[in-house]
Amino acid sequence: MANITSISMEVKPPAGCGVLIVLLGLLGFAIGWSKTLKSPETGVGILIGSLVVLAIGIFLAASMRSEYISRIQSSSGEIDALVSKNKDYIQKILDAMNRAVIERG
Repeated sequence: MANITSISMEVKPPAGCGVLIVLLGLLGFAIGWSKTLKSPETGVGILIGSLVVLAIGIFLAASMRSEYISRIQSSSGEIDALVSKNKDYIQKILDAMNRAVIERG
């Protein structure tokens, strides 16, 4: 606990690949819709495929969570001590570390 100058929590937002897949699904759906108006045989397959891609993208976008990082700043530099998707867990650790730094003086 010596030489610790600060303890903080950083938030790393989730990657946007789910949103990208949703956009691709919507694009495929629009293309499939326009093909269905001209030729129903080919357009229906594209519509079904794009709906599957859209569902996968929505699932991925909904299931992604932010990561919480406990960051320790000391006289020798900065380090990410612990990374978790559970904010309460990181907060409890940070509270305990802050208490230890205060008690040490």
